[in-house]
Amino acid sequence: MFLCLPATRFGAVCIAFGVGIAAESALAEPIAYAINSDSYSASIHDHLLRVDLATGQFEDIGSIVLGSQPTPFQDTEGLALDTANQLWAVDDATKTFFRIDRESRAASIVGGRFGNLGLPTGITAGLDLGLTFTCDGSALMSGEVSKTLYRIALDTGKATPVGGAGMLGYKITDLAVYGPALYGLGSEGDEGLYSIDPETGRATPIGDFAADLHFNDGGLGFDSQGQLWAIVETGGGSPSRIFRVDKFTGRETLVSTTTPGIESLALTPPQCLQSSEGTEPAKIPTSSAGGLWLLLLGFLLLGGLALRRLAVPG
Repeated sequence: MFLCLPATRFGAVCIAFGVGIAAESALAEPIAYAINSDSYSASIHDHLLRVDLATGQFEDIGSIVLGSQPTPFQDTEGLALDTANQLWAVDDATKTFFRIDRESRAASIVGGRFGNLGLPTGITAGLDLGLTFTCDGSALMSGEVSKTLYRIALDTGKATPVGGAGMLGYKITDLAVYGPALYGLGSEGDEGLYSIDPETGRATPIGDFAADLHFNDGGLGFDSQGQLWAIVETGGGSPSRIFRVDKFTGRETLVSTTTPGIESLALTPPQCLQSSEGTEPAKIPTSSAGGLWLLLLGFLLLGGLALRRLAVPG
């Protein structure tokens, strides 16, 4: 956004204003929702959190409630915003798909029935679930242990394997959507970024994370600028780690750490691209120092040409 005045002595003020806003936008980091389902803190276990991804600082919004009582959810893992900006989750302990009111923390269970996913429950039946929504409003869920992509029926909550059980071929702990593309976060020996075919349920590696980076579970999501983020937990009460991830190479960059036990991440509704080809729209490169200098140079050149025209007698 630029304030463009006529080419006079105020031209430099106009340019500085535009570059200042671009730089401020480039430095801004998003706030995300998360749940610390593997926390070693009894006071905030399975609480809904609001996390500053730049610093790792978090706000404890509180426990999820059902009616006037805390819910029996003890392992809420997948967390995602749908196309209407509503927050949804899946609980691995009870295998339940439900919506969360972000103001009241009240849970609304699809179909009014615990276990609506229709998957086995119990201590030995943990799947380490991830959740996302596509641009057409569909809900997709990953099972890390089962190496399976599921499609969830929004009217009943029932989960159906996409392409068959085990088709992912890798331990995918969470999912994220950008336009038509579906991405997965690998863990427990498969640490890295994956491209997933939502029709066949097959995962293809994009890039591995650093060889010394190992984690149990995590969350994945895009911010409004198209930047991919991951948050991972390594167990044992260690702080959860927050990374920026390059969606083209899978390379991760550590940004900050936060409270232990986080296995989910919800930043924005699905980032649905406007391009008919399904590719990312071209952007002016203002999010880097080089881009800002190019932008400044362009405005200086335009301003100089305008001043030169004014100086030539008519």
